[in-house]
Amino acid sequence: MKLPHVQSPDDIIDMLFKAASRTQAGGKDPVAKIKARSIRKLHAISGAADREFSSYITGFPSFEKNKFEWEIADLLVGADKLKLSIGKVHGTKNMIVTITNRIARDIAKSASVSRIHQLRDSAYGRVSSIIHAAGEDIEFLQMASVKLREVPDLQAGNSVVIAGYPNVGKSMLISRLSNARTRVESYPFTTTTLIVGHRMVGWKKVQFVDCPGLTERAFETRNVYERKAIAAVRHLADVLLYLVDASETCGYSVEQQTELFHRIISEFSPEHPLLVYSKSDVKRPENGLAVSSVTGEGVEELLSALDALLVGKKTGIESWLSKRETSG
Repeated sequence: MKLPHVQSPDDIIDMLFKAASRTQAGGKDPVAKIKARSIRKLHAISGAADREFSSYITGFPSFEKNKFEWEIADLLVGADKLKLSIGKVHGTKNMIVTITNRIARDIAKSASVSRIHQLRDSAYGRVSSIIHAAGEDIEFLQMASVKLREVPDLQAGNSVVIAGYPNVGKSMLISRLSNARTRVESYPFTTTTLIVGHRMVGWKKVQFVDCPGLTERAFETRNVYERKAIAAVRHLADVLLYLVDASETCGYSVEQQTELFHRIISEFSPEHPLLVYSKSDVKRPENGLAVSSVTGEGVEELLSALDALLVGKKTGIESWLSKRETSG
């Protein structure tokens, strides 16, 4: 997700005053020169503040409530708090522009050098005070701009969400299926964020989304990682590719894993749920589609199944298997 670079309040103040210090102006006499330069300084501060704060106001996405981006933003930083802080920063920008422009007009009417300096210095003080007063909201946006960078840029349509218990092989599978390069360890490792990869399936560019691992507690006491996975399943899954580790080396029984699959279907009603067994190089299930991310076994069959689901609007692996048997 593209987000603005938000500076700290003190850095913003330094930036504005540096912009003012670079201004130059001439005049017919010393008073006119001081007046012109002071006015230009305030206009420089006004313009720089307008640009800086506007980049914050427009740089964050316009989150639509109960959509994927909104749910993730709410999970990570609080969507309502984010909107409130953006609104307050917008007010801060308007106050700075209004005050600097008003004092610049007062300077234009002044004939005294001391009065000009007094007005200019008062403007500097007011600007600093306004920014410090908004410091909490600016710092919140600074934090939010960093945390929300982990939200991937996602396209609409043709999305395959890969879900399942921890350590069933989701990360290895998405590496095999797409251009995503994920961290895969020789010891159990649970993805803590969403990983996105792409590849052509048939004539379509398909987006694969690897979710953090889910467990049976996902419907009661969801942690932050499971809530990311639930959001992806709820909002993104044109196909829900649910992995079951038939070898049970993930630490969970096949019964536990399939029970969670049916619970997800009942809770979220994904249009195309697809149950696939992983780690077929360790143990093959008696029935169903099985893949091995290590050897590549079953991957081409899985891609054909996904193509059938995305194009033919099938309702599950049984429909695809039936089509395959008929054509074979």
